[in-house]
Amino acid sequence: QINVNHYGRLHVFAGDLEKDQFGLTESKWSTLVDSVSDIYHSGALVNMAMPYTLLKPANVGGTLTVIQLALKAKARIHYVSSISAIPPMQSLEEQQYLPSTIDTSHFSSKSPYGATKLVSETLLHKAVLK
Repeated sequence: QINVNHYGRLHVFAGDLEKDQFGLTESKWSTLVDSVSDIYHSGALVNMAMPYTLLKPANVGGTLTVIQLALKAKARIHYVSSISAIPPMQSLEEQQYLPSTIDTSHFSSKSPYGATKLVSETLLHKAVLK
């Protein structure tokens, strides 16, 4: 249930995942850095026909910008990924999936979109370890 008293705490800025600081003005970026405590990142360019090189700026670059924002703001990241990022396995119960490294054998078997999600998860995992 949504508490309407929290609406005043939510501020929305339209941005571009492909651009530095999401294409926001320095003033809006500073406002985010100074005020954000949690980042819910579900943004992505989803297109199964596009090559990796065209998906990377939004999907991987956008995740890098989220990481930069979180580090500057000391904010938590809540990341929404895709089943496309998970390597093939018998069942999730058999193996816990932690994207600590990019396994090139899994990378090459991914769709271009899945590959961008795998790279993004790996970057997030490495950011958590720092």
